[in-house]
This record gives sequence, C-alpha cells and structure tokens, in this order.
Amino acid sequence: MINKVINKIATKDIDMMWKLNNGYQLTGENNPYDLINNLKRHNAKSILRLINQDCLLLAGKEDQYVPYKRLYTIQKGLTNSKNIQTKLFTKETGGEQHCQVGRMDLAFNEIIKFLKA
Repeated sequence: MINKVINKIATKDIDMMWKLNNGYQLTGENNPYDLINNLKRHNAKSILRLINQDCLLLAGKEDQYVPYKRLYTIQKGLTNSKNIQTKLFTKETGGEQHCQVGRMDLAFNEIIKFLKA
C-alpha cells in the first residue's frame, strides 16, 4: 500500500521521483518501503562519540535533502573531537543549496582553510 501511495506522489513530483531513483541507485532497493527501511540503518549517531579527530561540518541553509539543523545534532554528538568547526552557508553568503551546488568554490575554500589550520 505504501509503495503505491509514494509512487503515485512521485509521478506528479519530479523532486520526489529524483529522490527515490537516487535512493534506489545508492542502496540497490527497488521500492519505497524497502528504501525507507534501508535508510533507517544508515545512522552515525552511535559512532559520533568515537571520533576524536578535528572535524569540519558544512551545511546549506536551503538544502533540499538534508535539514541544516542536522549540523548542530552532529556537532553535539562529536563529544570526543577537540576541534569542531562548522559553516552554515546562507542565501546571503552563497552555497545555501545541497553540497553548496552552484557555489562549490565556497565549500572548497572552507575545506582548504580547515586543512591548513
């Protein structure tokens, strides 16, 4: 039932169709129900405390796929990392889209600055 409902929505929503197809390619699943269950298994919450390296977290305020608030959730979970730097890209700064699409140079500059420090 859930597969029919989601597939019907996807036929009218190109963004939903892209998300499903991309998810199928990444996971090897072929229907919405199995995709959702597969994605539930991909969670770093239980291992964040094990990371003790310096970390750079980048996020776009207008990211269509990953909520920017996840940046703060991950930051809080990195309890053993001594140095956590974050950068939230906004419409005003540029780079506000997923993976800073359209202004990837801004992300690259942040990464280079982080690595040089």
